[in-house]
Amino acid sequence: GTQTGTQGGTPFSQTITLILTQVGSSVTGTYNTGSGSAGTVSATASGNSLNPLTLTQTGTCAGSGSGTASLSGSAFTGNANGTFGTCGALVSTFSLTKQ
Repeated sequence: GTQTGTQGGTPFSQTITLILTQVGSSVTGTYNTGSGSAGTVSATASGNSLNPLTLTQTGTCAGSGSGTASLSGSAFTGNANGTFGTCGALVSTFSLTKQ
């Protein structure tokens, strides 16, 4: 999918891949971006929504963020915001296709 937004005040657009597993209402997984960022995801599922969605990034720009996401058909969309180390504040949206 695609993630767009600003980080440290600089606009960006990058590819993003999420691999998620759901057991009951608990959702966990990993993410990787086209810029080389990676980390873990955890969330609570309720209906077609994941709220809150928590991201923990490792390596360069380590930090954490939160957001929400929803699934409609095969479209998985949401937002993620937080502070990621020296890379600064992240404000973003993402749009992915469920595989």
